[in-house]
Amino acid sequence: MSLTVALAAAGHDARAQAASVRATAQVSIPIAVAGLAPLAFGQLLPGVARTVAATATSSGRLRVIARGGSTVRLTVTFPATLARGVETMPVDNWAVHVNTNANTAGSTPITVASGVPFDRALPASGRLFFFVGARVVPAPTQPAGAYTGTIVLAAAYTGT
Repeated sequence: MSLTVALAAAGHDARAQAASVRATAQVSIPIAVAGLAPLAFGQLLPGVARTVAATATSSGRLRVIARGGSTVRLTVTFPATLARGVETMPVDNWAVHVNTNANTAGSTPITVASGVPFDRALPASGRLFFFVGARVVPAPTQPAGAYTGTIVLAAAYTGT
């Protein structure tokens, strides 16, 4: 009893104390990657190479939408060939431009190696547009037909 009396006499409150804080989190929007237009080489003649510039109207077009201001890790994979069954046709000289809007005007060329990831900060809008060009090289004996290949753009948040 003497302890209780001493604490009360010194002005200390013997009741339990508690405090609290809120726990918060903000979930980012998922990344959305879309192919908007194919890279179209058009009609080709055997033995005659054709180049489509990244800024041409027939360039391949892709879009990434993610949280504005975030950094994303991007990987672009280019096909080495276009194929029709067992027949193939080489594709090379890949070129990529990027812009914050869907126009090639004002786009910036970037260096991209197929399958090699690179980081890119997104603008406040959270949108990046990619424009892809390349050269296709049909052989002089290239069989006629429609040839296809797939350009893949993968994106993931880096955590920053």
